Amino acid sequence: MWQVACFSLVFLHPGIQKSEKNRESIAAPQLNRTFVLEGVGGKADGTGIIGRLDHLGYDPDSDCLFVACKANGSLEVIDLKKGKRIATLPNLAKPQGVGIYQNKAYVTTGGDGQLHRVDLKSFKIEKSIAVGEDADNVRVSEGRIWVSYGGDGPGGIKSFDPETLAEKSSFKFPKMPEGFRLSKDSRLFVNMPAGKRSTEDGTLLCLDATTGKIHWEIKLKGRGGNFALSRDETNDRLLLSTRFPARLIVLTASKGEFIGDVECPPDSDDLFWDAKTRQVIVIGGGQAVSGSNYGGNGAAIATYSVDKTGKPILQHTLPIPAHTRTGLFVPEKRTVYVAVPPLKGQPAEIREYSVPE
Repeated sequence: MWQVACFSLVFLHPGIQKSEKNRESIAAPQLNRTFVLEGVGGKADGTGIIGRLDHLGYDPDSDCLFVACKANGSLEVIDLKKGKRIATLPNLAKPQGVGIYQNKAYVTTGGDGQLHRVDLKSFKIEKSIAVGEDADNVRVSEGRIWVSYGGDGPGGIKSFDPETLAEKSSFKFPKMPEGFRLSKDSRLFVNMPAGKRSTEDGTLLCLDATTGKIHWEIKLKGRGGNFALSRDETNDRLLLSTRFPARLIVLTASKGEFIGDVECPPDSDDLFWDAKTRQVIVIGGGQAVSGSNYGGNGAAIATYSVDKTGKPILQHTLPIPAHTRTGLFVPEKRTVYVAVPPLKGQPAEIREYSVPE
């Protein structure tokens, strides 16, 4: 079952460079405002990052942003209309993922492997259910809540009924899935690194989200740390980033065939496809912590155009604070939010950037 096809990728240039020949005129994102999260901190975890912030969620009805503050053990709520934090849900066991569905927030906590449903009026937990070790990414698709889990060992993806939190489906994998996406035709695309901090080749697979049948599976030869994953639905393409080395890769979603790749910011944990402008937005936290070196060099938001053949072309690189590696693109607001951990006496914060059309 787990025998896979392989493809090799070739380095193009050392460093993030623009292709002058194929360059398109796309304006760079611009910083609009900053939301300071005073009091949000916490000790370093296995990544070595102090006060690490994880994924974000957005509720269009209330125009609120939700921030999973893993090291702080809290879910922070920012009212974007008021321009300030309005609530804190404390005492969470390493919150990691956030999904919004029908006036509820669905939050995973990796410390106890739980999925929690949070009421968006009281900001209190209504119901919780066990998912599995290191419950992590959350996706909402076809009226279900999908969650990845697994820790350092085998893992899986489960789906739950949003009202009862009853388990509806479960798929198991030899390693913990990281980024994953679902399509309207019931395909489930799964990014599966060899391990959380492993530099070994990662795996990407596509399976039927109803039956579990594997459509295709490839080994990312020479590429490890494949965490972030997005999808261009119009052209049925997949976009993913790897950390070892730091590359943005474009493939076909039909068979997982390689189209093109380019260097991207180090330690990426989130990337997004902007269908309106045909851009890819990659958030990278910079060089990882190593020994006494706190790292963070090269942290940036990078934007890429994609030509007609699907090949990515770097447009802009905006430096951001060290270890700012997660964020959220909200297409309807034309904004991207990035989560900045506390550093050198500065408080944690969320930065809002406008994304030009």
